[in-house]
Amino acid sequence: MSEVLLVGRQSAVGRALASLQGAEGVVMLLERVPETVLSDAEAAASVLCATYDPNTDWQAWARGRVFCSTWELRWEEGRASYLGAPTPLPGFEEGPSLDGCSRREHSYYLWGSRDRKDPRRFTALQIPRVLSYPVDTGRQVKLHVAEWVDHDGLLVAWRCLRLEGVA
Repeated sequence: MSEVLLVGRQSAVGRALASLQGAEGVVMLLERVPETVLSDAEAAASVLCATYDPNTDWQAWARGRVFCSTWELRWEEGRASYLGAPTPLPGFEEGPSLDGCSRREHSYYLWGSRDRKDPRRFTALQIPRVLSYPVDTGRQVKLHVAEWVDHDGLLVAWRCLRLEGVA
């Protein structure tokens, strides 16, 4: 499968997501960037990892990524990028080429183990907050990613593919 890298402005994210239809298992990981120290309640609400909701106010989140097995759209500091199956997106243009790069897949364990009393929560002693991942099974969560490396083995691009609950 050939994939393309497109670049645009953060203001185009909403229109681009509206045109990306039909994918299953879409996840959104959104983050607010604080300008001051946050209270515990504010810190808990500053990161959201959930199943995709098309009614989300994308501009309310300073950075984020929405991803599935066929594409990822991410934004931060006014810029946005799309990496995935070729598709025209409003407000985006062709970015650097991935031709000549090798694609490989990896997976990484995410922080936290599922709470036995509340299965919606994942906890880790290293992080002073409760985590939430949109997975229904498993004690832990793995993030699967695709990476593109050049002929020298240097990472050129990467994108999230899916979350998986594991035993």
